[in-house]
Amino acid sequence: MSTQQHTGESIRSEAIARKKVFKNVIDSPFAVKWPAVSNDLNESILDNLIKVLEPVGQYRRAIVESKRKKSKEDATTSTPDCPDILQRVTIGINDVTKLLEHDIQSKSKRPNTAVFVCKRDMKPPHLCMHLLSMVPLTSTKIVSLPQGAEIKLAKALGLQRASCIAVDIVEGKEERLRLDMDEVPLVDAPWITGSGQYQPTNLKVLETSAPIKPKKRPAPPTSYQQPLGKKAKK
Repeated sequence: MSTQQHTGESIRSEAIARKKVFKNVIDSPFAVKWPAVSNDLNESILDNLIKVLEPVGQYRRAIVESKRKKSKEDATTSTPDCPDILQRVTIGINDVTKLLEHDIQSKSKRPNTAVFVCKRDMKPPHLCMHLLSMVPLTSTKIVSLPQGAEIKLAKALGLQRASCIAVDIVEGKEERLRLDMDEVPLVDAPWITGSGQYQPTNLKVLETSAPIKPKKRPAPPTSYQQPLGKKAKK
């Protein structure tokens, strides 16, 4: 009599197994895409942006230090001057959204303003997707910064977090940053800023998975048994 061997595999494990499949689905032709920026340009934008924002962090730290010394009754401590760039920086995704909403309602344009988003550091990343539909209405440029930019921006600003900021760039003051942003295209969304026009059907390939159906095992052969109490006919 043969003994049954267990291989460790079960019908349940076979049902869980899945395979990669690709499906063609219809996508919206009105999807707004992030401006295409090369890696070198993106890194240059981040470096020059940090240099522009560093006076803000230095000012914040100096304010904290001056308050600490004043608490010790040090009369010689003077309050540091506020840097000019601080008046032209909007920090935080909520404040940047309010800034764009105000400009849209007042029909104001901001060709010299740029929005910098740490999309790759956001969780979930779609928290900033609404900005793509807002910046075309104000002629504002937007850039998705490299991964890890949020920590660097927060340090430069003297904050714990800074996932989204808007900077009003002034020619002659933030010249290197301005030259970098000149190479960044505006968000392409003609159906938002101009007259309506036909948009062809947009197809995209969706990567998903499907269960691997196990092959049906053939039924074991059954041997005929003579019913008890009956004799076979001769």
